[in-house]
Amino acid sequence: MKKIYVVALCGFVLSCVMVFNAFGFTPINSVAAIVNDGVITQAQLNQKTAMMKAQMKRAKFNIPSDSVLTQQVLQQMIDQLLQVQAAKKMGIQISNTELNAQISDIAQNNKIGVDDLYKSVQKDGWTIESFREETREELMMKELEQREVVARISISPQEVDNFLNIALGSSGALREYHLQRIVLALPDAPSPDQVNQVKNDADVIFKQLKSGTDFSKTAIEKSSGSNALKGGDLGWKQLAEFSMPVAQVVKNMKVGQISDPIQTVSGFEIVKLLAERNVAKTTKAQRMQVEQLIFNRKIEEGIEDMINQLRGNAYIRILITSPASPAK
Repeated sequence: MKKIYVVALCGFVLSCVMVFNAFGFTPINSVAAIVNDGVITQAQLNQKTAMMKAQMKRAKFNIPSDSVLTQQVLQQMIDQLLQVQAAKKMGIQISNTELNAQISDIAQNNKIGVDDLYKSVQKDGWTIESFREETREELMMKELEQREVVARISISPQEVDNFLNIALGSSGALREYHLQRIVLALPDAPSPDQVNQVKNDADVIFKQLKSGTDFSKTAIEKSSGSNALKGGDLGWKQLAEFSMPVAQVVKNMKVGQISDPIQTVSGFEIVKLLAERNVAKTTKAQRMQVEQLIFNRKIEEGIEDMINQLRGNAYIRILITSPASPAK
């Protein structure tokens, strides 16, 4: 019944667009994407894209073309809407008391009052109402992640031992690696043909990078990773923060080197090593830190898997057209 309803909704929206176009009218708030029985409007997408561009400009990141930035932001909005829909389906609700407490914490962390926080976010393009709703949705997603991901994570002593065995340098100290990463994700339960297609895409990108194509620009345009709009920059990480296939490659890389495509459970990754350094820790501290890093990495991987599953079971129809639009 739900699929019938969603298809009917899609047909209604498309009919409206065709009628507007036929009479030469432009919808005041047209639909950019349909996600199950929800929609992302063009106005919402425009607002988020403008805010992302302003944030990137302040952070001095390379800003991609408008079409690439719009498509990256739209994919982020689709992922968020899918998680909010899943949270609502599970009965997750955030009361105004919880919301107000979170906003107070945000203000306190920024060493300002709540009124000043509202004034600040309004300068960034938010209304007070939209900022509160965004914060409410973030809390809903955190609770969803807690129930569906964090609560199911376990770490064995053997896992810690395995990472310590490959992570410790000749000096006995842990090392940190500054990396950039391009992620090409596989769909949930991919077929052999889908795996081969993504592998071929990764091989093409790798050859382009080896020929001198800029890594940051390529990450912004091609990567599905959460750090794509930062040029794939992951900052300083330890090996325990990566899956074992990636960790084993990174350990043997030289600064400036770009890896061949690395196959992981969720897709293919290409990494570039920018720098590395030792981190002095006692043996006990090393073990505790590695355990925490493995835990954090499993959270990140679990969230990616959850989103892939949500996408695999969702009806998603993108209604804006762009040459940079990724296939879904």
